[in-house]
Amino acid sequence: MTGPVDRPAPAPESAEQGHGRRRVALALLAVGLLAAAVLIGVKIKASPGAAGASAESTVQLTVDSRQHWTDTGLVLRAGQVVRLSAAGNVSDDRSRPNQEFDPNGAERDPVNGVHSADPELSIRHAALIGRLEETGRPFFVGRALRIDTAAVPGQVGRLFLGINDSDVSDNTGVFAVTVSVSVSAPR
Repeated sequence: MTGPVDRPAPAPESAEQGHGRRRVALALLAVGLLAAAVLIGVKIKASPGAAGASAESTVQLTVDSRQHWTDTGLVLRAGQVVRLSAAGNVSDDRSRPNQEFDPNGAERDPVNGVHSADPELSIRHAALIGRLEETGRPFFVGRALRIDTAAVPGQVGRLFLGINDSDVSDNTGVFAVTVSVSVSAPR
């Protein structure tokens, strides 16, 4: 007859392990929510109610300043109204962490040509920018932008968001972006 086996108690989890596991769990949750939102956004149709009714899908994204472009997973289609709002701060140089920019970015210095290799020189440095498809021309998003694909033909395609900075390797910070997509029913 054998008795119960004595096993040593598991070692307590370090704070670093706990934070790492929470980060992984949050990342998996975010990916799942984004995938669900993308599926909902693709299948959205106007409610069969009164004329002018609309349906809306909202997605929350994080745009990391260390990446040139973030694929939102959203495809803008004709007849949609897309609203973007952003908050947060980024730094374009980790050696100067107190130099932060909000989603509107910073005015360019026309005298010394600093940041003259940014993706779009007509847009403020370190601003939140967008583009449609992988080769689309960057446009200013800033703190808020409304895109009406019905009013301006050609504003359709996969939406990417990024930072208007040529060297993102030394950046820090993120922009939190909310994207709302609505489809208006025919009147």
